[in-house]
Amino acid sequence: MYLIGAWMLFLFGGTGIGEEVELVDLKLTPYEARPNLVPNHSFEDVRPDGLPEGWVWDRRNTDATCSVDDSVSHSGRRSLRFTNGTPFGAHVYGTLWVSEPIRLKPGRPYTLSAYVRSDDPGIAWVGGGHNWRIRLHLPKSPGGWRRIWTSFTASEEEELFTLRVVTESPTDGFWLDDLKLEEGEVPTIAPPVDDRWLLEPPEPEVEVEGDGPFAIRLDLWAPEEAPDLTLTASLSRPPLNISRRISLWRGAWRVEIAGKSLGADDRPRRLTVRLSRGGEEIARAEVELRFLSTANAGSRLEVIRRKLPELRRMMESVEERGQDISYPLVTYTVIENFVNYAEEDLEKGFVRRALSQIADMESMADRLERELREALEGRRRFPEVPRWTGKERPRIDGPSFIGPTVTPSDPKPVPRPIFFVGYGHFGQVRRDVEKFPRYGVNIIQIEFGPNSVFPKEGIVSDAPIRETLKVLDRAAEAGVAVNLLISPHYFPGWMLEKYPHLRKRRIGFLRYCLHAPEGQELLRRFIETIIP
Repeated sequence: MYLIGAWMLFLFGGTGIGEEVELVDLKLTPYEARPNLVPNHSFEDVRPDGLPEGWVWDRRNTDATCSVDDSVSHSGRRSLRFTNGTPFGAHVYGTLWVSEPIRLKPGRPYTLSAYVRSDDPGIAWVGGGHNWRIRLHLPKSPGGWRRIWTSFTASEEEELFTLRVVTESPTDGFWLDDLKLEEGEVPTIAPPVDDRWLLEPPEPEVEVEGDGPFAIRLDLWAPEEAPDLTLTASLSRPPLNISRRISLWRGAWRVEIAGKSLGADDRPRRLTVRLSRGGEEIARAEVELRFLSTANAGSRLEVIRRKLPELRRMMESVEERGQDISYPLVTYTVIENFVNYAEEDLEKGFVRRALSQIADMESMADRLERELREALEGRRRFPEVPRWTGKERPRIDGPSFIGPTVTPSDPKPVPRPIFFVGYGHFGQVRRDVEKFPRYGVNIIQIEFGPNSVFPKEGIVSDAPIRETLKVLDRAAEAGVAVNLLISPHYFPGWMLEKYPHLRKRRIGFLRYCLHAPEGQELLRRFIETIIP
């Protein structure tokens, strides 16, 4: 046996980002494919009426169809095709189920998996169990067959498990094949019923989060003993290859491709794994690979941060030439604040979310620079934005709020309709009051409830009132309206302990009785205290 490794360093011009990616090893480990509990799981056995043996179909109150398809399969000769033209509605569905329930062991973990194929399956799922609590929803899979799976622990009511397929909304068609229900918390390979070579990843898309060592795993089914094979893994970018000569015996194998990465960008790459014998390919799998690198994200974030002073200078130059910079200021303000949020995400390990923000900020910064340059060259004029002064409470006139507004070209207040747009409602909006006009925002929502005014029995605190008054003063100065929620769902815990009958088990915010006199009296006192 021999092993060939590969590595490459890429430098991307203009970004200051270096990337190292290396494929270092290929490992194969035999493992046991756990038994499949689903009868006729690949729908190869068909009754004279065209439906699979061991299964029952009922279209119920739909025009849905279920049929064996001899032209499409994941393995073997057949798969199962469903169509449905009936709109979604309560208790409207067609369903297929096993004629004999599958015996499970309560308290033990099980994994349900299936191969699906459809451009748009609508609302459809595989599952069942007590109250149909197990629902493995079918995703769109326009690229071909895709394995999906879910795990659950069998309850006492599921000793006899009725596996079923349900279609609940219109679809031109979806296909199912190789259903598998097995004991265990993760799926093992489903050996093809035609006993062919099979190489596949558990998921067609894989994300490698962080820098350093990584491993990509695939499953391999060998239908026969094979003493002289070649396994090759190839990465599309950078172009890397790693190969290994292997000998296999019949059964299931775990393939592990080990590598290292540092500073890799998050654009998708293709990892192709091939199994060949005598130069002829006998199995192949592809994985879409994305690296979520902290180093790459940090470097890109620093590039954005370094652009801010120049963008600020350009914006001020545009303003000096008599233009209203309200619109470019929104973009600038978002970038200026979110570079810090993205940096905080990186520090806390939320690399995926940080990269999503960074990609947006990169395109925003490029657009802002282009638009400001056009304005400085006289090729763009930004709209002038009338802003509410915040000095006078708007009046309601028909469908409109009417209040004093000013513009850079006319600082004299002019009454006109005002649209209030903004955000809510926890601590950050209180801290950011002065920033919101630069976001194009003129209203925020904040809240407090009776638990903060009555923290303990016999104690009344005016701290939330004083803190809110400070926010109101700052908001008035900034020209930002405040929508105050006096949130009754923040009910004092000591009241529930003192009056246990107030507790109500219900979905939603209000988990106490609204009609009990003790609760009503406390809410009355709360309102009288904050709004004398």
